[in-house]
Amino acid sequence: MPPNRLIAAAFLLALAGVPGTVTSLTAQEAPAREPEISLGVGGGSLGTSCDACGSVARQSGVAVHFWVGGPVGSRLLLGGDILRWSGRQHDTSTAIAFLTATAHYYPFRKSDWFVNGGIGVSSYARFLTSPSNGLGLSFGTGMDIRVARSLSLTPVAQLLWGSSRDVRDNEQLLRARGLKPDLISIDVNASIQFR
Repeated sequence: MPPNRLIAAAFLLALAGVPGTVTSLTAQEAPAREPEISLGVGGGSLGTSCDACGSVARQSGVAVHFWVGGPVGSRLLLGGDILRWSGRQHDTSTAIAFLTATAHYYPFRKSDWFVNGGIGVSSYARFLTSPSNGLGLSFGTGMDIRVARSLSLTPVAQLLWGSSRDVRDNEQLLRARGLKPDLISIDVNASIQFR
Protein backbone atom coordinates (compact mmCIF):
# COMPACT_ATOMS: atom_id res chain seq x y z
CA MET A 1 0.00 0.00 0.00
CA PRO A 2 1.44 3.47 -0.87
CA PRO A 3 2.68 5.44 2.19
CA ASN A 4 0.04 8.19 1.87
CA ARG A 5 -2.80 5.64 1.83
CA LEU A 6 -1.25 3.81 4.78
CA ILE A 7 -1.10 7.04 6.80
CA ALA A 8 -4.68 7.96 5.88
CA ALA A 9 -5.87 4.46 6.84
CA ALA A 10 -4.09 4.69 10.21
CA PHE A 11 -5.67 8.10 10.84
CA LEU A 12 -9.17 6.77 10.09
CA LEU A 13 -8.53 3.66 12.20
CA ALA A 14 -7.51 5.83 15.15
CA LEU A 15 -10.72 7.84 14.81
CA ALA A 16 -12.85 4.70 14.51
CA GLY A 17 -11.39 3.16 17.69
CA VAL A 18 -12.04 6.20 19.87
CA PRO A 19 -15.76 5.65 20.72
CA GLY A 20 -15.17 2.12 22.07
CA THR A 21 -12.21 3.29 24.11
CA VAL A 22 -14.18 6.22 25.49
CA THR A 23 -17.09 3.95 26.47
CA SER A 24 -14.79 1.58 28.37
CA LEU A 25 -13.32 4.48 30.32
CA THR A 26 -16.58 5.92 31.64
CA ALA A 27 -16.34 3.97 34.91
CA GLN A 28 -12.90 5.36 35.69
CA GLU A 29 -12.09 8.47 37.69
CA ALA A 30 -11.69 11.65 35.64
CA PRO A 31 -7.97 12.29 34.94
CA ALA A 32 -6.46 15.51 36.25
CA ARG A 33 -5.21 17.90 33.57
CA GLU A 34 -1.74 19.21 34.37
CA PRO A 35 0.90 21.38 32.63
CA GLU A 36 2.86 19.15 30.28
CA ILE A 37 5.72 19.00 27.84
CA SER A 38 5.80 16.47 25.03
CA LEU A 39 8.39 15.38 22.46
CA GLY A 40 8.07 12.70 19.80
CA VAL A 41 8.87 11.39 16.35
CA GLY A 42 6.83 9.85 13.58
CA GLY A 43 6.18 9.95 9.87
CA GLY A 44 4.19 11.98 7.45
CA SER A 45 3.10 12.48 3.88
CA LEU A 46 3.55 15.90 2.25
CA GLY A 47 1.50 17.03 -0.73
CA THR A 48 1.84 20.27 -2.66
CA SER A 49 -0.03 22.04 -5.41
CA CYS A 50 0.61 25.33 -7.18
CA ASP A 51 -0.94 27.61 -9.77
CA ALA A 52 1.16 26.38 -12.71
CA CYS A 53 2.14 22.83 -11.70
CA GLY A 54 -1.13 21.39 -10.35
CA SER A 55 -0.79 18.67 -7.71
CA VAL A 56 2.57 16.99 -7.13
CA ALA A 57 2.82 13.34 -5.99
CA ARG A 58 2.85 12.98 -2.21
CA GLN A 59 6.20 12.49 -0.53
CA SER A 60 6.94 10.49 2.65
CA GLY A 61 9.30 11.68 5.36
CA VAL A 62 10.12 11.92 9.06
CA ALA A 63 8.35 14.25 11.50
CA VAL A 64 9.57 15.62 14.84
CA HIS A 65 6.93 17.00 17.20
CA PHE A 66 7.22 19.25 20.29
CA TRP A 67 4.32 20.49 22.43
CA VAL A 68 4.12 22.44 25.69
CA GLY A 69 0.87 23.47 27.33
CA GLY A 70 -1.19 23.89 30.45
CA PRO A 71 -4.79 23.41 31.58
CA VAL A 72 -7.61 25.92 31.27
CA GLY A 73 -10.32 24.09 33.14
CA SER A 74 -10.74 20.33 33.42
CA ARG A 75 -11.09 19.52 29.70
CA LEU A 76 -8.95 22.05 27.84
CA LEU A 77 -5.19 22.53 27.42
CA LEU A 78 -3.73 25.55 25.62
CA GLY A 79 -0.16 25.70 24.44
CA GLY A 80 2.38 25.90 21.67
CA ASP A 81 3.05 23.21 19.07
CA ILE A 82 6.04 22.78 16.74
CA LEU A 83 6.05 20.11 14.05
CA ARG A 84 8.89 19.76 11.55
CA TRP A 85 8.77 17.32 8.65
CA SER A 86 11.59 16.52 6.22
CA GLY A 87 11.87 14.19 3.27
CA ARG A 88 14.10 13.37 0.33
CA GLN A 89 13.07 12.42 -3.20
CA HIS A 90 15.27 12.11 -6.29
CA ASP A 91 18.25 13.70 -4.45
CA THR A 92 16.11 16.70 -3.53
CA SER A 93 15.41 17.46 0.13
CA THR A 94 12.22 19.18 1.26
CA ALA A 95 11.25 20.46 4.71
CA ILE A 96 8.20 22.08 6.23
CA ALA A 97 7.66 23.35 9.76
CA PHE A 98 4.52 24.46 11.58
CA LEU A 99 4.53 26.68 14.68
CA THR A 100 1.00 27.01 16.05
CA ALA A 101 -0.94 28.10 19.10
CA THR A 102 -2.91 24.92 19.78
CA ALA A 103 -5.84 23.79 21.92
CA HIS A 104 -6.28 20.18 23.10
CA TYR A 105 -9.92 19.53 24.01
CA TYR A 106 -11.03 16.40 25.89
CA PRO A 107 -14.71 15.92 24.91
CA PHE A 108 -15.36 13.26 27.57
CA ARG A 109 -14.55 14.13 31.17
CA LYS A 110 -13.32 10.63 32.12
CA SER A 111 -11.27 9.99 28.99
CA ASP A 112 -7.70 10.77 27.92
CA TRP A 113 -8.74 11.07 24.24
CA PHE A 114 -8.55 14.58 22.78
CA VAL A 115 -9.05 16.54 19.59
CA ASN A 116 -6.77 19.44 18.78
CA GLY A 117 -6.65 22.44 16.51
CA GLY A 118 -4.18 25.23 15.99
CA ILE A 119 -3.34 28.34 14.02
CA GLY A 120 0.04 29.92 13.41
CA VAL A 121 2.74 30.01 10.74
CA SER A 122 4.23 27.46 8.36
CA SER A 123 7.60 27.55 6.62
CA TYR A 124 8.36 25.54 3.46
CA ALA A 125 11.80 25.04 1.89
CA ARG A 126 13.11 22.83 -0.88
CA PHE A 127 16.72 22.17 -1.95
CA LEU A 128 18.29 25.46 -3.09
CA THR A 129 15.22 27.54 -2.20
CA SER A 130 14.78 30.15 0.47
CA PRO A 131 12.20 29.38 3.18
CA SER A 132 8.75 30.66 2.20
CA ASN A 133 6.35 31.46 5.02
CA GLY A 134 2.58 31.60 5.32
CA LEU A 135 -0.36 30.83 7.53
CA GLY A 136 -0.44 27.37 9.13
CA LEU A 137 -3.50 25.46 10.34
CA SER A 138 -3.73 22.10 12.10
CA PHE A 139 -6.44 19.67 13.15
CA GLY A 140 -5.96 16.29 14.75
CA THR A 141 -6.65 13.75 17.45
CA GLY A 142 -4.66 11.82 20.02
CA MET A 143 -4.76 9.93 23.29
CA ASP A 144 -2.69 10.07 26.48
CA ILE A 145 -1.80 6.51 27.53
CA ARG A 146 -0.54 6.65 31.12
CA VAL A 147 2.58 4.56 31.73
CA ALA A 148 3.58 6.18 35.04
CA ARG A 149 2.16 8.76 37.43
CA SER A 150 3.58 11.72 35.47
CA LEU A 151 4.41 10.10 32.12
CA SER A 152 2.21 9.27 29.14
CA LEU A 153 2.77 7.92 25.65
CA THR A 154 0.70 10.09 23.34
CA PRO A 155 0.03 8.94 19.77
CA VAL A 156 -1.16 11.90 17.67
CA ALA A 157 -2.54 12.05 14.11
CA GLN A 158 -2.78 15.48 12.47
CA LEU A 159 -3.73 17.17 9.22
CA LEU A 160 -1.82 20.40 8.62
CA TRP A 161 -2.26 23.00 5.88
CA GLY A 162 -0.16 25.92 4.75
CA SER A 163 -1.50 28.96 2.93
CA SER A 164 -0.52 29.81 -0.63
CA ARG A 165 3.00 31.21 -1.02
CA ASP A 166 5.61 31.90 -3.71
CA VAL A 167 8.80 29.82 -3.57
CA ARG A 168 12.05 31.46 -4.66
CA ASP A 169 15.58 30.14 -4.98
CA ASN A 170 18.54 31.55 -3.08
CA GLU A 171 18.98 34.24 -5.73
CA GLN A 172 15.30 35.23 -5.33
CA LEU A 173 14.24 33.86 -8.72
CA LEU A 174 10.66 32.54 -8.67
CA ARG A 175 10.52 28.71 -8.60
CA ALA A 176 6.79 28.20 -7.90
CA ARG A 177 3.89 30.61 -7.68
CA GLY A 178 1.03 30.00 -5.24
CA LEU A 179 2.39 26.78 -3.72
CA LYS A 180 0.01 25.24 -1.17
CA PRO A 181 1.45 22.52 1.12
CA ASP A 182 -0.56 19.99 3.14
CA LEU A 183 0.80 17.39 5.55
CA ILE A 184 -0.64 14.23 7.11
CA SER A 185 1.40 13.35 10.19
CA ILE A 186 1.30 10.50 12.73
CA ASP A 187 3.72 10.47 15.65
CA VAL A 188 4.17 9.04 19.14
CA ASN A 189 5.20 11.41 21.89
CA ALA A 190 6.54 11.04 25.41
CA SER A 191 4.49 13.46 27.52
CA ILE A 192 5.63 14.56 30.99
CA GLN A 193 2.99 16.05 33.29
CA PHE A 194 4.10 18.46 36.03
CA ARG A 195 2.09 17.72 39.19
